[in-house]
Amino acid sequence: MVKIKQDRKVTTPADREEMKRLEEESDRILDLLFENPTDQRLLDKLNQIDVAYVRLSGEKSMEY
Repeated sequence: MVKIKQDRKVTTPADREEMKRLEEESDRILDLLFENPTDQRLLDKLNQIDVAYVRLSGEKSMEY
């Protein structure tokens, strides 16, 4: 099987702004999880944020 090289996704200023917002939201949720680490609603939201961040950044570091 031949591997095809994929260029890194070029992020736009709007993407970078959205990624910054997602990072801030992720930090806020992590602070809340520190107080209540078993809150499944917060864990699910954190996972959604992580997936959205990876899609915006073009990284391939996690499974969806």
